[in-house]
Amino acid sequence: GGMRKRLDIAGGLIHRPEVLFLDEPTLGLDVQTRRRIWDYIRLLREREGITVFMTTHYMEEADQLCDRIAIMDHGRIVAIGTPSELKAGIGGDLLTVDITTGRRGTRDGGVQPDGDGGLQDLLLTVPGIKQASRASDGRWVLVADRGEEAAPAVLEAVGRHGLRVNYLAMKKPTLDDVFLHYTGRQLREDEGQEDFSRRRTGLRRARM
Repeated sequence: GGMRKRLDIAGGLIHRPEVLFLDEPTLGLDVQTRRRIWDYIRLLREREGITVFMTTHYMEEADQLCDRIAIMDHGRIVAIGTPSELKAGIGGDLLTVDITTGRRGTRDGGVQPDGDGGLQDLLLTVPGIKQASRASDGRWVLVADRGEEAAPAVLEAVGRHGLRVNYLAMKKPTLDDVFLHYTGRQLREDEGQEDFSRRRTGLRRARM
């Protein structure tokens, strides 16, 4: 638990190192214990002047503790910078939109956008929208310069073309968003499906 983690860190400090390497220092710990470990790491950095290199899968942890962050994918660094730089690198606010297509006509008597490509083109015509991509859950993820201004414009554009918005939410980018931006949602899902298929094929062969 937390005591074991603190003892592990203390063991690395016996020879008063200038650099300390920590591998997943809070893995498997509850929230309270994790926060205590965070405080301890901050203390080492601020009072002892120790440079800490750490690996973590917790994006909140990286955001709280690290001055610079490197995001790795398949053993390769795909992005590096301060937390603020990485979040700003996405390019703006994030809008998540769930849009339903139907058979209603458009307000001007035209036709609805055809398929994902047509809907993407429509969304990219909205002022302030810089990126539009379809997530695995079917919702659209939009990157906007100013989300509070782009959101009503999205509603207007979608409604004008006879479509319906079931859900719209805006948020500032987090490091989770940065990680997904650089490593990709679909990549992980495809790999998981391939791995599942390989296992299923192996089971079939084992039964034959």
